Amino acid sequence: MSTQDLPIRRLLKQETNTAALNIVSWNKAYSIYPSQTFKDGEAYFFGVQSVHPELSVWAGVYEKRGLNFCHRKVLMEHATNDAMKSSRRVADRQSWIISLSTAEIKTSSTPDYGLEYAHFTVHRSYEGEGLAMLGSKEFLFSEYYVDSCTKRASSLKYRHTCGHSWGKFLQRIMSYSSIDEINKLSSDVRPSNLTELMQRPEEMHEHLDTKQFSTWTYYDDEIPALFHEWQENPIEILR
Repeated sequence: MSTQDLPIRRLLKQETNTAALNIVSWNKAYSIYPSQTFKDGEAYFFGVQSVHPELSVWAGVYEKRGLNFCHRKVLMEHATNDAMKSSRRVADRQSWIISLSTAEIKTSSTPDYGLEYAHFTVHRSYEGEGLAMLGSKEFLFSEYYVDSCTKRASSLKYRHTCGHSWGKFLQRIMSYSSIDEINKLSSDVRPSNLTELMQRPEEMHEHLDTKQFSTWTYYDDEIPALFHEWQENPIEILR
């Protein structure tokens, strides 16, 4: 597989089901849905995969290994567990993480939190008529959808995978940080289009090469703390 996107985001977009969503990095292995796969022996389709005939072959392979594919018409009560909730990240408490031997393996230049704090949201596609049925355990939904986006900022060295709410919060914080870094620059090295950059700090990375500034600070290491700050109250913090 080749991609110009972040590898984790490509995986989140292309994997067809929960049982297949396992990741191996240079030093760890992650199972995103271990409870469903290994404890319950179940798998859920992503997107509209369950209506694609060619995927029945793959479903058959997994079923021979003891997995039961939950196709369309899954009862709500079978999917109200924490792992299938709307907000997830790769290394949250619902995932299984196994440390691997790194003997004779070159250390990655990308920090572990780049993958472990890759955030995504899970949505359900509902079937039936009337929102009043949402409170019923008999209300049916068809598939899950995984959603994420890539966030960049002048104050970030790396690109990061985010769900909508977390990404919006991160973008706002990093916009402030980018402005702070611009203000720290001496007048002789400040970019000529400074006024324009300050008006749209969220797009600053598209017009400014921060590597030319020796004093420029990147805030990627703040990602874990910022994520937990957002997670404690994601609605209030965005007001």
